[in-house]
Amino acid sequence: MDGLLDYPCWQPGSKQLVLFPFGMGAFLGYSIVLPLAMYWFVRANKNSIKHDQILRAAGTGNDNKS
Repeated sequence: MDGLLDYPCWQPGSKQLVLFPFGMGAFLGYSIVLPLAMYWFVRANKNSIKHDQILRAAGTGNDNKS
């Protein structure tokens, strides 16, 4: 990248300034929002998850009857 001077950094109207907010949004989404959503989902379905783990450990629960 040393020889590529076509795209100046941090200049008004440059591609870096246009893409920077999208990159920060993706970073925050993957590092904060996604883990919080997974935490909320697991907390909301805690009893169902625990019941499923017990059935799986017992070797049952693979069909609708059990």
